[in-house]
Amino acid sequence: MIFVRQLVLAVLVSFGLSLFFWLGLGVFSLPGFLVVSSVCALVGAAGGYVAHGNYWVTAGATAIIRVIAYLTATGGFTGAN
Repeated sequence: MIFVRQLVLAVLVSFGLSLFFWLGLGVFSLPGFLVVSSVCALVGAAGGYVAHGNYWVTAGATAIIRVIAYLTATGGFTGAN
């Protein structure tokens, strides 16, 4: 039951950031939205679960992973557009 709570929190954080990145910046791709957000949420939930069900770790790890995924997709690490 703890992992389900972790996953729900991670999904909310990941999909919320995805909506901000893609709709707020005028770019949207439904398959990318679903796949990237789901994978980031799963990894963030697993991180929180491993940290003994710590919700702050879940939210933080999910947010960091989601931002890294965004920067990777947009070339933010290299400065290329």
